[in-house]
Amino acid sequence: MSSHLKIFTLAALLAMAIASETFSMPTETSPMPEQEIPDEETALMECQENNLYKFKTYLLDTQYHPFWHPGGSGYRVAVHPVGEVTVIGTDWRVYHLSGIWRLVGNIYANDLAYGANGKLYISGAGATGKHGGVFWWTGTYWAHQYTGVQGNIAVTPEGSPYMTQSGGQTWHERSTGWKYLGINGDLAIGSTGQMYSLAESFDSTGNQNIFKWSGDSRVQIPGGATRIEVDNVNQPWVVNSAGYLYRKTKGGWETRNYNMRVWDIGIGAKGNLWLVQKDTGHVYHHQESRNDGETGLTNLYSCY
Repeated sequence: MSSHLKIFTLAALLAMAIASETFSMPTETSPMPEQEIPDEETALMECQENNLYKFKTYLLDTQYHPFWHPGGSGYRVAVHPVGEVTVIGTDWRVYHLSGIWRLVGNIYANDLAYGANGKLYISGAGATGKHGGVFWWTGTYWAHQYTGVQGNIAVTPEGSPYMTQSGGQTWHERSTGWKYLGINGDLAIGSTGQMYSLAESFDSTGNQNIFKWSGDSRVQIPGGATRIEVDNVNQPWVVNSAGYLYRKTKGGWETRNYNMRVWDIGIGAKGNLWLVQKDTGHVYHHQESRNDGETGLTNLYSCY
């Protein structure tokens, strides 16, 4: 998938992208300044001097953490248990990063999720764009598992999907049949099975209330968000309508200011963090934590 793919501009997405800049979480943090574009000509010359002819750009906020943008843009992101990333591109098809972005079959998707066993599920319109359902990737083709589902999806460690219909009706298939779980928006399940969801209106900017699940019951926790994910220690991360990212801690919601507004988030079973940047749709990988004692922005590159 090319990094020059045009960003999807459906009216619904634009409406969310230009939503109020008001924070919906307890702590407000001013946005960081825009990152500069690296001097690619200088980078390439230095790579060639060392007999290396390609380079990747790293965007580093030395006060916080570095990020790597491997090219490509997307709308939704999911992380394989080993840390590899798969996205729904701006053309609504599925791409996996393996050295380069590779198209995964030929299917149109609305959401995607991995189980702890590495099995990839999507909800969407299928290959024809005319029939909805849940599909899973066999390694060579998309197998159609369920019909009539075009909303959000999350998968338990055992590989059992929770899914929503277009109206938010949420279902989970059990050995005794389908279990209805009310109306929900985004769904997220951690690597040990802890589930969170968004539901109902939190404010006028598109944020929804946040719920923590125990079995088939949910309990509301403070805050509002548009997207939610669960990390490898069962803590929820959320993105609000203004594009700000937060992680739940014992003391409340902690701001994660990574020098960018965020559209979507994916976290793998080993804690690998991937983000989709708001407005641009660029996909970023959070590298290992680094602090060299300096502050401010630094543009880095790596030859290979």
